[in-house]
Amino acid sequence: MKKELIRFRDELYTRTTGKFEKGRTEIDLLSNKAIVSIFRRRAEMLTKKNGYPDLTEDQKKEVREYYKGCPEFSMIYHRVYTARRGIFDPAYMPDELYYGYIEPYYVDREAARYIDNKTYYYRYFDGFNMPDLVAKRVGSLWFDGDEKPIKNSDVPKLVEKADTELVLKKAENTGGGVGIYFLDKDDPVKDLKEKIRLISCDVVIQKAVVQHEVFAKLHPQSVNTLRIMTFLKNDGVEVLGTAMRIGDGDSRMDNATTGGFFVGITDENKTWPFGVYSPAGGGTNLTHHPSLGYKIEGIELPGIDKAKEMAKQMHLRVPKSRIISWDIAIDSAGEPVLIETNLALGGIATFQVCTGPIFGNDTKRICREVFGMK
Repeated sequence: MKKELIRFRDELYTRTTGKFEKGRTEIDLLSNKAIVSIFRRRAEMLTKKNGYPDLTEDQKKEVREYYKGCPEFSMIYHRVYTARRGIFDPAYMPDELYYGYIEPYYVDREAARYIDNKTYYYRYFDGFNMPDLVAKRVGSLWFDGDEKPIKNSDVPKLVEKADTELVLKKAENTGGGVGIYFLDKDDPVKDLKEKIRLISCDVVIQKAVVQHEVFAKLHPQSVNTLRIMTFLKNDGVEVLGTAMRIGDGDSRMDNATTGGFFVGITDENKTWPFGVYSPAGGGTNLTHHPSLGYKIEGIELPGIDKAKEMAKQMHLRVPKSRIISWDIAIDSAGEPVLIETNLALGGIATFQVCTGPIFGNDTKRICREVFGMK
């Protein structure tokens, strides 16, 4: 099926159902209306499943007054955030406004879809810490860790020679842990040959990151990363929110969509009082790690300030997207390591549930710029 037909099918399917196929649908190329339908469906699903109470009439009036001059939107988003965080705030950014208008104003999603390719990271972000590159495939050509062209037959040799665990990653259209494979330590070459058949697009083979001991204690099986959202303005780059992704059970992934959860980070670089599951995990909150049992609140995390500064500096390399979400690990030496960028659709729910309205006191200023509201 031609790409145009596939995208038309995905567009129609998403607009009518609010669903999409992870790892297959080119979500960045869907229309704003289709993307909004995804988040509207999630809000409705969470509300129904968890029985979130409706807002009071006074609260609804306050929200309408706060966003006066903006396009109409459903109150269901304020209802979800109020119930999940336990605090009402009219400044919560409705997903409908964010994904339908605000993000498209600041982000060229189509450009982001093609720029955000892990094989390009080593050029865009040269000079910043990233997982050691073993090899990468761009189109039909393979390159070694120094980004020099190599024969296909050389790839198994590089994999066999590596002295640590390796990770095979799909380089395009990723999210939620889709297309990430830890190669078998005992026979990585055989495992690579089996796994590479599952990926038709560009790929990278990287050495696995050895995380800081504090982060490893949170969940030893996964590399537990920071999610940092930055905003490029005419006076510099601002950090909008910082959260921690923590894995659970036997999963090697920390993604909330694969069983893990998020927890916000305070200004003192400590974990927030509670963690939050993604909608896929039921959207519920938790105060203790589900399988390890430790209390989530108040864990002091190293390397946070360095990670924030790194994210701010990296943002200047890709200004086409003025809002970016970064996934950053902290290595054994306490240094930040770029794992992945999200140049579009990085998500605001995590931050709004954990730490409050994503734009804070700047919410009305943002709305004035985007919508011309007074």
